[in-house]
Amino acid sequence: MAPCWLMSGTALLLLIFSLLGLSPVQSQTSCDRPGTHGLPGTHGPYGNDGPKGDKGEPGESLRSTQGLKGNPGPQGPTGRPGPKGDPGLTGPPGYPGRRGEKGRPFNAYTRRVLFSMKRELGEFPENDQPMAFNRPILSDQAPQGVSLINSSFVCETPGVYFFSFHISVKSRVCLKLLKGSDVHMTLCDNWDGYLVTSGSAVLRLQAGDSVSLQTTRFNQIVTTSGSSHTFNGFLIYKT
Repeated sequence: MAPCWLMSGTALLLLIFSLLGLSPVQSQTSCDRPGTHGLPGTHGPYGNDGPKGDKGEPGESLRSTQGLKGNPGPQGPTGRPGPKGDPGLTGPPGYPGRRGEKGRPFNAYTRRVLFSMKRELGEFPENDQPMAFNRPILSDQAPQGVSLINSSFVCETPGVYFFSFHISVKSRVCLKLLKGSDVHMTLCDNWDGYLVTSGSAVLRLQAGDSVSLQTTRFNQIVTTSGSSHTFNGFLIYKT
């Protein structure tokens, strides 16, 4: 077997012949063992950036992941009132209204409904009966007042009326004011001696209603000529 340096020299000659374009005589060698691996070379420099790639496919839309719309929630509580706004501008004046109808002539005497009577009788009044008042206090009764009918006031003009009375008694008295047959009020008093009792009331009357003053059995009414017993009434306003 030829030594290894001989095989190396032969290989060098073959390389020289190849570079010169000569054809050396082929020969075979019996040195067939592979050589050992050489050391790794150093890293080469970074290459240049490649060309920009094509545009990718669009991604999946987020809408496809949303759920269905829910039902409306319950109505919330009413909020607090807001602050008061500024006053608005004054509007234009309206059109004048139609002229009213001519009024009726006014007669002061026809609208006066009143009476003022006093009692000058020397006898006791009957119990549970309208107390009689026999003399008008007004100097001119006819045009200014109305007369009592069977010792009672009888309403002709519906409206609201005021009534009052004053009675002189000795030690005790008990009177009642009636509207028709209904007792509207009862007034009783007692005293060791002489006294004057009085009362008043406001009543709403319809045409035909009557108002009277009556006594009970608990009375000691003075019946002397100088005694004072009065019964008065007048219309406040018509209805």
